[in-house]
Amino acid sequence: MTTPLPAALLWDFDGTTVDSEGSWERAEMRWLAHLGGPRPGVAMEREPGASLDGTIDWIHEAAGVPVTDRAAVRRALCELAIEEYRADGPVVLPGVRELMTQAELAGVPNLLVSANETWLLRRVISGWQRQPYLHLVGEDMVEHSKPAPDLYLEAARLLGVDPARCIAFEDSRTGATAAVAAGCFTVGVTGQETAAVEGVAMRVDGLSGVGLDEVVARWRAWSAVS
Repeated sequence: MTTPLPAALLWDFDGTTVDSEGSWERAEMRWLAHLGGPRPGVAMEREPGASLDGTIDWIHEAAGVPVTDRAAVRRALCELAIEEYRADGPVVLPGVRELMTQAELAGVPNLLVSANETWLLRRVISGWQRQPYLHLVGEDMVEHSKPAPDLYLEAARLLGVDPARCIAFEDSRTGATAAVAAGCFTVGVTGQETAAVEGVAMRVDGLSGVGLDEVVARWRAWSAVS
């Protein structure tokens, strides 16, 4: 009997695949400065993994400025983020490329599942020498972004598989909540943010040295009792 493999590896982008949280933070602060800066006494607490609309609402609330043209603000903030991404040259986090390559060699596709918009993702990864993703799934493709399960359900739909056959990698509470709710085997990367999410099946401090065989073995054990 052939040993079963997962249908796909589903990758969050910011903070899981690339070290880019700083790029977003600077883009957000630039937009906040454009609005005149925060109101006095406003607590500046940023939620990692928040949706684009959630981020916009947070910035505008901090500035005390209503959102009058959400589409224009979304575009402007994304353009700032792209500038920051390119200035940084987003660094792929240790172990990610190796795990993606192992999956490809085993015939398991990699999909990017992100709360960013798809056009932004395409532009950011356009400079990569090699494109590892079968599909890009961005928040503009679904009704609700993370922490709702829609993005992961859409990824499974594109593949025509049960989400339980997919392994999702997430570094934020928001993202891990989405992946678990969709029914994916969820790997919490770096642990701290995902530790409070019930249903995360595997936790690692990082992906350096984490091999496909190890992750798949844990997925098989989880599948057997789920």
